[in-house]
This record gives sequence, structure tokens and C-alpha cells, in this order.
Amino acid sequence: MEAISHFDSKKGDTMRWKFFLLFFASLFALETLAAQHGRGLRFDPKWKEKASPADFIHMPRSLVAPAEYDARTVVTLSPVIDQGQCGSCWDFSANSTFRDDQIFQKAVTSGYSDTSTQQLLSCNPWGYNCEKGGMFDAGRFFVSPGIASTQAYGPYTASDGTCKQGVSASWKAAQWKYVAGQENGATMDAVKTAIMTYGPVGIGVAAGNDWDSYSGGILSGSKCTSKQLNHAVQIVGWSDSGQYWIVRNSWGPSWGEKGFIRLGYQCDGLGSLDGANVFIFDSSPTPGPTPGPTPGPTPGPTPPPGPCALPTASTGYAGTATVTAGNIYVLGTKAVSGESYLWTASPAFDGGAKPTTAQIRYKPNKTKKLTITATNSCGSSSASTLFTLKTGKDKVYH
Repeated sequence: MEAISHFDSKKGDTMRWKFFLLFFASLFALETLAAQHGRGLRFDPKWKEKASPADFIHMPRSLVAPAEYDARTVVTLSPVIDQGQCGSCWDFSANSTFRDDQIFQKAVTSGYSDTSTQQLLSCNPWGYNCEKGGMFDAGRFFVSPGIASTQAYGPYTASDGTCKQGVSASWKAAQWKYVAGQENGATMDAVKTAIMTYGPVGIGVAAGNDWDSYSGGILSGSKCTSKQLNHAVQIVGWSDSGQYWIVRNSWGPSWGEKGFIRLGYQCDGLGSLDGANVFIFDSSPTPGPTPGPTPGPTPGPTPPPGPCALPTASTGYAGTATVTAGNIYVLGTKAVSGESYLWTASPAFDGGAKPTTAQIRYKPNKTKKLTITATNSCGSSSASTLFTLKTGKDKVYH
């Protein structure tokens, strides 16, 4: 019995030793993750007071967002990138938002722009570095002076580095804007509309310890304990049924759900959506010199319209409208690449513009005159028709 008791005692000591080893190994792993996952955002709580009216883009109320949306299913976004042990999230959020908004707005012909994260980190004029940085100033950097390519400037080193002089900008955005509703502040509807119109939105979050060990699922409820905005990311989509945003991080594709996290609507600082921002690109081609008369043989038949032909705002049947709770969701045919459509009506109601759909807020059982204006770089054309929409599904014209 004494031998057995001694053995059990030894076994208990061994089990307790294994437990402590596993416990401290887990703590070490979490501390290592936290060290690897930089959070360098310095969020200015007085940003709204310092902003001018021109810094905001006000999103129309008329674009009624669907219950589920994921920009990754609309376009191929740029790859998830990894900031490493440098707190350069402010830099990576701005770079990823620039790349993806450029793709979404068709301001890049193929693939994505491999913008230099290291140039912004090393050459920004505000003293931002691996310890701290502001995503608002970072966004403006892409408008002026613009950003170089990774090939031209050099690879990311996850360190402050010394600015390389004389490297020209490869790309610029036409504008960088705060997303706003009817007032100078973001709302859920405004952010959703911005994502559908311009592409993923840059945002600050309060990334707590749960982020370090996150491997999947919806982070919400009791896990949303952090309040201080300390990390810059992107919102690429949402789910009303799941009550979460789809958020893209910059801790590499092996983190979370292939680099993304599903974050509850009110979780980790996203309830206020403070400082949501987008890039806007001018995709109109730069006109070249006016060519003189070209002598040649008598021209043959007129070729089909090219990409710079005037658009056609047809009033032919193109889809259906579903009326629920006073809102009409009008689904039209896909627009020609490079064209946009604006829906207006008389008596007036709000109209929305989008390459693939138009959504109208409107009281049913009323006759309206709908005017569709199609616009591209060559000009605009309009067409009108009278129609009455009733509760349920009805024809609309496009």
C-alpha cells in the first residue's frame, strides 16, 4: 500500500507539473501572439472638430443595403498582408483600402496596385512609425504626394527605416473622404452604402486580447470588452442575420478566417463607426491631343460602338421591383463597364446610382415618371417612362 500511495503521489505531482507547463506555455503563446500583432493606431478623438465640410462624403439614403453583402464576392480583392511585429496597422489599413477601392471602382486595369507599405512608413511627414500612426493622415498621403510601387521603393521590412529620396509616386487617389450620413458622422447605412459604391472602408477598432487568439466565428457579446480604438482595419461586408461586420485584418492570411474576422455590430468600438473612410478615383481617361485629318481610303461600314460610345438609357423591360414596408428594391441588368446609371422620378423621390442595381425609396400604388440617365466618359443620355408600382413584384424600366 505504501508503494502504491507513493506512486499515486508521484503521479499527482507529475500531472500537476504537466498542468503548470501547459498553463504557462499557453500564456507564453498568447504573449508571443500579442507581441507579433502590432496595434499602433493613435486615434484622435477630436477628428470631427478638426475636419472641414469638404472632408466628408455624404451617402444618399436611397441606396437600401441588402441584408447580406460581401465585397469579396463582387470583385477579387488584393491579398491579405501581414504587418509583422511593427505597429503599422494605420499604414496597412490605408494601403489595403486604396488597393481595394481602386479595384472596386475599376481604376486599375487588372490585378491590384502593389503599393509600397514601406514608403508610407518611412517617408510620412508626421513622424509616424512602428509605435504609432494615424490612419486619417495616412489616407491623405495617397492623394498627395501619392504612393510608389513596392518594386520602385523596396520591400516592407517591419521597421521604421530611413526614407529613400527621389522615388516617384506610381499612383494617386483623386480624393480621400470620411464617410458620413446626413450629418458629419458615419451611420451603419452610410458605411454599407459606401462599401457598395466605392469598395471596402477603412476603420479603427478596439482590438482586445481576444483578437490575439481568434481563429474563427463571430466575436460579439461578452468578448467585446475593449473600448479604446487602437487598431486600423477594413470593413468589406456585413450580415444583418448574423449581426456582424466582415472585417479584414493585417496579421496575415493564417490569422482568423484567412485573415478576416466576423465582428459584432456593436463590438470593439464599431458601434460608433468613427472615422470610416474611403478613396475615390477619377477613372475618366486623360484626353490626348486632337488629331488632325487622316487621309486614307473611303471608310467602310461604321464599326460597333467602342468603349467611348455614348451610353444608351433604354426604357425596355429590365427587371422587377419588390415593395416591402415602403421601400422598393429595383434590380436592373448589369451596366456596361465604365457606365453609371442615375434614377430620378417625378413627383420626386430619392434616386440611387450603382453599376449593377438601383434601389428606390418610394410609396407604392402611385404613378411615377421615371427618368434614367446613363453616363460615361463621352457624355450622358436619358430616357423616361410612366409606371405604377404596387405592393409585390412589378415591372420596371431601365
